Amino acid sequence: MSLPPLYDTFLIREPLRDDPFAVTHNTSDIPTLIEVYSKSISHFTERNRERAVERLQYELALLYIREQKWKNALRFLLAVYEGSSWRREGWWNLLGLLREQVRDVARACGDAEVVLRAEWEGLCDCTAKAISFNLIAKDAGVLRVASIISTIGTDSFILEHVVSGAEYMHQADFWLASTSGPSRRDAGNKGLDEIRIHPKPPKVQIGLPLKKEYLTDESVSMDVEITNEEDDDVEVTLEARFLGQADLVPIWMWITDKAPSSLSEDPLNDRHSRPASEVVLGRIIQSASHKIKATFTSKSVPTEAVLEIKALYHLLGEPDTPVSKVLIHEVIFDRPFEANFDFQPCVDTKPWPSYFYPNDLNGEDGSVQGLRQIWHSNTRLASFATEPLVVEDVALKVLDIHEGAICNISNISPTPTSEAVTLAQKDFHENQFQITTQKLDLDDRRATTLQFQLQIRWRRNHTGAPSTTTTLSAPHLLIPFGEPRVLASAGPPTRADDDTSIIPLSYTIENPSTHVLNFSLTMETSDDFAFSGPKTMTLSLVPVTKKTITYNMMPLVRGRWITPRLRVLDTGFRQVLRVVGTGGMRSEKGGASVWVDADE
Repeated sequence: MSLPPLYDTFLIREPLRDDPFAVTHNTSDIPTLIEVYSKSISHFTERNRERAVERLQYELALLYIREQKWKNALRFLLAVYEGSSWRREGWWNLLGLLREQVRDVARACGDAEVVLRAEWEGLCDCTAKAISFNLIAKDAGVLRVASIISTIGTDSFILEHVVSGAEYMHQADFWLASTSGPSRRDAGNKGLDEIRIHPKPPKVQIGLPLKKEYLTDESVSMDVEITNEEDDDVEVTLEARFLGQADLVPIWMWITDKAPSSLSEDPLNDRHSRPASEVVLGRIIQSASHKIKATFTSKSVPTEAVLEIKALYHLLGEPDTPVSKVLIHEVIFDRPFEANFDFQPCVDTKPWPSYFYPNDLNGEDGSVQGLRQIWHSNTRLASFATEPLVVEDVALKVLDIHEGAICNISNISPTPTSEAVTLAQKDFHENQFQITTQKLDLDDRRATTLQFQLQIRWRRNHTGAPSTTTTLSAPHLLIPFGEPRVLASAGPPTRADDDTSIIPLSYTIENPSTHVLNFSLTMETSDDFAFSGPKTMTLSLVPVTKKTITYNMMPLVRGRWITPRLRVLDTGFRQVLRVVGTGGMRSEKGGASVWVDADE
């Protein structure tokens, strides 16, 4: 009976399986190993395992050397020596040992050519001589080395050495000639088989007095200066365009006596840019400059754009070498102004036409005299420009009138419209407009909608600046012509005999309808004021008539708004009418408020 083993053999592989290369083989094992290596080489070659193939080729060559089969050994050594990854990765120490083996096996084979190649490479490794020469590239781009051919000629022979980029250009260092002899330099990660040639740096300069911010609707003109700092005369063509949303960015135009600027074709048909404006400047001599005027007009919508100006030129001595200078500038187009609008009805002191006398409905010119209403618009204009602007004129214009009416607008601002006003950033300027709207037919009771826009004529605050007109949209105004209204107005305070302050109040009740309307009026008492006038009353209004009820109010408080509460009830429709303030009065939920100064 045999004893059990002292250890588990399945946990430890046999030496031959663990490291087959570390085992010394008998001569009888070599043919078997050669067969195994050959099959392994085929196996790994199919799977593109390059380094495994190279190691097996090298081991197979060593087996052939032991068998003194020199030709087979040389074949596998050369496969590793000439075309392996060792050379591409720069494993020069390993290649040095491999070169000596190639040389010795080639001598045993009697292959003089291989011996010479191995000796030649060994000689280059031992003796370093740097040869430098200048290469002038005409075109920009990436240049790759295909091969380097070195030829040495003597009286007895000519030696030619060819180095391809794939063989030697991936080495980790290179040699440069210096005053102390050849010096080795690290190639880093760039490699030595390619070089990037950059375009020739342009020396033509573009002088552009461009601001970072411009304003909408603004027409801008400027002088662009082109300076030639090249060592020769140049022929120059200019191109310029705004990049951005095509329907929002302006069009750049050159102004010149030589030739009108033209818009070049956009090969990409890019909707995010304008076609380039092109002009030929021609010849500019060395150290000279040329000025050309350009202009553009911004759109009415704020936007951001990029101005691209190109100077395309060539030196007279190098007509086939194009050079370009590109200037990129970001530009912002902002609105110069913003405006707030406040619409308020006014009491029309002109009498309405009589509903019962048709002959009086026509004016002297034969036009139909329909119902008329007057409104005031208080417009507050604010400047958002970063530099002062001069406002020359502000006008409120009617864009459209709906439902059969005519409209007239007049400026009633305290400041005459002929006087220009300078606005700094965030300054305000107020304008008052009177809007008179009249129906074409007295029987037309439909509400009328007015559409406005505000037109501001302005310029920059420097001599010779051109005027620009900017338009701002305004809210729509809905004017009801068929409903009764109560309009409150306050007159200037007066002094009574006892030096008390009296404020006259007027309430105008309008009946534009075709019915007789009955109203019940009640003035509520208050601790803020005393009043004289009807506390309660009834009022009947025939169609197309209006009536004014007056009160005298004596304030009992100072320095605040007070609100007289007049309740106007349409007794037929059981509807309380809203009292609307006019002039300097303020419309509140409970009525129209009037301001009482502290010293009243």
